[in-house]
Amino acid sequence: MGNNLGGTAVAVPQRGGKNFSLVPAVKGTGLAVLVTGRGAAFGDLFNDGKIDVVINAMDHTPVLLRNVSPDHHHWVELGLVGGPKSPRDATCATIYLKANGMRMRQDVLSSGSYISSNDRRMHFGLGDATDAGTAEIHWPSGAKEFVKIPAPDRIYTITEGVGLRGRCAGEAVRGGETSACDAEGEVGMGEFFQGSSRAVF
Repeated sequence: MGNNLGGTAVAVPQRGGKNFSLVPAVKGTGLAVLVTGRGAAFGDLFNDGKIDVVINAMDHTPVLLRNVSPDHHHWVELGLVGGPKSPRDATCATIYLKANGMRMRQDVLSSGSYISSNDRRMHFGLGDATDAGTAEIHWPSGAKEFVKIPAPDRIYTITEGVGLRGRCAGEAVRGGETSACDAEGEVGMGEFFQGSSRAVF
């Protein structure tokens, strides 16, 4: 969250799950830029398992908030491709991921913030778990599939009725080797339109 106190942007992180503390924004970062925002898009812009934010601003250049947290917990991202009886982009599909003793849910939506669309790959945090679990996918067609996810810290594409199409290692992506992932058919980030009022992942 953010606020504007005395002209200084501040972040408001949660401490210990009970209290909040005000922390001044670091000068020169996106959090220190005071703008009138009109829409935000969230997604793993750099394919490193961390959620980044692009904010559209009125009469200002877009603001990129890159997630540089040193956190090393595990994660998995799932991109869906619908079959003949579902939308190709799998809009309205639901994924339940059973992992780390929990059953987590993510819905594939076309909407997001004001005139913005988020990354359509569903991100699941796994904590310290090294078992990526099993995905239960409810497709728009009414079909239901169960897919065992081979490993954490990867980006997978699942095609309705086909299963996993490809995967890319987070370590390789962090090193800049993204071409191998693209060649295996991963769902990409899409485009970011700087010249318009819409930010799209």
